[in-house]
Amino acid sequence: MIRILYVIPKMEVGGTERHLYNLLHGLDKSRFLPRVICTWKLGRIGRKLREEGYTIEKLGFHKGYDPRIALKLGRIMAEWKPHILHTYLFGFHLLPGIPARWRKVPLTISSRREIGEWKKFYHWWITRAGNWFTDYTVACSQEVKRYTIKKEGLPEERIEVIYNGINLEDFSFQALSNKRKKKVGVIANFYPEKGQRFFLEAVPHIKREFPETEFILAGEGEKRKAMENLCKEMGIDGMVKFLGLCEDIPAILSSLQVLVIPSVREGLPNVLLEALSTGTPVVATRVGGIPEVIRQGEEGILIPPGDPMSIKQAVCFLLSHPEKAREMGRKGRKLAENRFSLQRMLQDYEGMYLSLLSKKQHLGREEIA
Repeated sequence: MIRILYVIPKMEVGGTERHLYNLLHGLDKSRFLPRVICTWKLGRIGRKLREEGYTIEKLGFHKGYDPRIALKLGRIMAEWKPHILHTYLFGFHLLPGIPARWRKVPLTISSRREIGEWKKFYHWWITRAGNWFTDYTVACSQEVKRYTIKKEGLPEERIEVIYNGINLEDFSFQALSNKRKKKVGVIANFYPEKGQRFFLEAVPHIKREFPETEFILAGEGEKRKAMENLCKEMGIDGMVKFLGLCEDIPAILSSLQVLVIPSVREGLPNVLLEALSTGTPVVATRVGGIPEVIRQGEEGILIPPGDPMSIKQAVCFLLSHPEKAREMGRKGRKLAENRFSLQRMLQDYEGMYLSLLSKKQHLGREEIA
């Protein structure tokens, strides 16, 4: 049995956390034994995993780079003896990586899931320092891989792309003809890179052409209050509904005529793949890994970032051309089935774990078979 120790700050509702949740559920339990450590707190998804019987615990450190994290993890590694350490989110491979090297954990893996233009010089120092203690890196898109190689100087042979996967059983196809209301929305936590401001600036223009349209924003985060204030300043607070943190993403997507992804930076948003799975047409910015998934005018419409009028034009086009929107939805579902299923993602991750362990030659053949 291969023991995998996953380390992440917290398991709140977010794209990375939902990805890890799906990975844990899908791993072959006859071969892999997962354990999750949250350095800060469990979060909603963490509590759900614990209720479902998974081994998940919190360390309770409120600072991401508290050196006691390394000491605590070192004790856990000494007792549990994981074969693999797999870390998630920015910079969290440094403090776990140090005790992993000390405790001779056979394989250490870190993930890259964003285009980190926000990082300062000291963030890059932490990241590069962590790479000294990491054997391999997984990127969620080709664009994230290119960015990581450029900014971190990692050799290409030490980084692999594994696209996210969606459990298609959770996201059933919903024909647009079954949706009685014109509803347009954004599903993303409120951070500057998610670009909700540009969506809100497009709302009054869409409303003028399609007065019956409803608008929703689902998510939480540091910029939510600012976006609520912006709605009041623009006089559109009565037009936009803030749903807060939502776990039932399939239900929200199934109610939308159009999903807008107005991000100014992205790795590869899970919600894009989820929208494809439900047959919901997508208007998304041409950033990060998004163009690796959507073909212009086929599964959705690609627009430049930071451009409210492009959002307005694309949304109004889909609302006024329902047959074209339905065609995009059908193509999106087919694409999700062919390239972005959870089964494919699980095969890629399990294959990577087994292959890299074998190359490291720390385990006998019978142990990784």
